[in-house]
Amino acid sequence: MFELTMLVSLIGCVALTLNKKEDTMNVSTPITADHIKVNCDVRAGTLYPCLKQQVYACLVTAQGERFYGANWMLNNTVTVCPRLSFESGTRYDLCESECGQGVEYHAERQAMNACWEAGASTVGATLYLTGHSWCCDDCTYAMMDAHVAKVVNLDTGEEITY
Repeated sequence: MFELTMLVSLIGCVALTLNKKEDTMNVSTPITADHIKVNCDVRAGTLYPCLKQQVYACLVTAQGERFYGANWMLNNTVTVCPRLSFESGTRYDLCESECGQGVEYHAERQAMNACWEAGASTVGATLYLTGHSWCCDDCTYAMMDAHVAKVVNLDTGEEITY
């Protein structure tokens, strides 16, 4: 029970930390992979980057507010990714059991949570993604349920409209 309480508390702290007003309203800064990484990394706190694939996201609301997320892990004692020998997109169970990174720690989910914690709406938003070529099914369905309009992959140039 203690672990669950700490996890819920940590998720709330991360979402609040990700919502720094001067960054969410600065629409003049172009959205690039570097811009997203910098805004995520400075907010990580006690979270650690994924060892296999560092994924970053920026959710831009219909009103232009920006919210950031990354696929952090909780366990910094892991030094080698347990999924290293597995194909991308498989064995996410190892992320959770070994690294403490459940789907709620995926970049897309972190950006959406930061948005909601700030009281903003994801309806009609665009999510910019870097570090991965696609969104997992769980994140895809979560974005569809949240009425995110589009995902733009900054690495491939691909755009997916929901």
